[in-house]
Amino acid sequence: MVSPPLVTTPPAAAAPPARLAPPGRATPLARTPADVHRVLADLERPVYVVRDAAGIALTGDEQAAAAAGQVLAAAGPLPPRRLGSPAFRRDHGVDQAYMAGSMANGIASTDLVVNLAQAGYLASFGAAGVVAARVEEALADLRRRTGGRPFACNLIHSPTEAAMEREVIDACLRHQVRCIEASAFLDLTPQVVRYRLAGLHRGPDGRVVAANRVVAKVSRTEVAELFLRPAPEALVRPLVEQGLVSAEQAALAAAVPLADDITAEADSGGHTDRRPLAVLLPELLALRDALRDVPGGPGGSGGGWSVRVGAAGGLGTPGPSPPRSPSARTTS
Repeated sequence: MVSPPLVTTPPAAAAPPARLAPPGRATPLARTPADVHRVLADLERPVYVVRDAAGIALTGDEQAAAAAGQVLAAAGPLPPRRLGSPAFRRDHGVDQAYMAGSMANGIASTDLVVNLAQAGYLASFGAAGVVAARVEEALADLRRRTGGRPFACNLIHSPTEAAMEREVIDACLRHQVRCIEASAFLDLTPQVVRYRLAGLHRGPDGRVVAANRVVAKVSRTEVAELFLRPAPEALVRPLVEQGLVSAEQAALAAAVPLADDITAEADSGGHTDRRPLAVLLPELLALRDALRDVPGGPGGSGGGWSVRVGAAGGLGTPGPSPPRSPSARTTS
């Protein structure tokens, strides 16, 4: 999602853009709409609002601000990499704590996922409603074109068509997809548990490692709690009996929450309960924190796990009739 410019219709005869001045000489102050936008869009530099004899202007240059005479306001640099959770970037291997949620029927296409992956973002292929052969083809294509960069695949809850979930998870495991986005779940299913457990092992330091990551997109606290807790024994035991996970992985499951991340999906274009983001996000953060030290909650089994909570839906420009948009998330 790209933020709109500060002024969408610059004057026909805009002044030349402001440029960095050579040493010892201040940068020209930004006064035209185009130059003001240019200063604000440079997130790597600070912004100074100044007043001089000609009026109020902006600059990202400290020397120019000092020379103007009066600094009315200032804001430090805020590049995207400083927003959101550093742990999200580290664990998912991405540059930005931002995720492009899946859009069903392949609308979140392989091209979209590849472009976002190459730009350092986590994006999810829209596998919901796509036949198994096409999912298989798409994941093979993504593995080939992303060049080892992380990406995710959507797993949509299909309570009346268990084979659909199984086929998606089969394909994800075959192609070593290391993250799924679980969406529209009302209850846990064997396949989302199977995917999580299949990636569990102990690292060299003895700690539990979850190689298969789960991002759960939810709009209700009772569903979020299912993903904040370890997988229930009633779903784990049959997986062991069927040889789909090992006994060791089943034992490790008790120390790991089912999800690494929870997406608070407020009213948007996806499967939501039309919950306002300002209500839903604090509810999920409070639930996560309340369960943190509870036995069976995230971190309550001695593993030190902390499930991140991200915001999605309702992130667009405020207005009387805001457009509905696909899930985009930031994390905390």
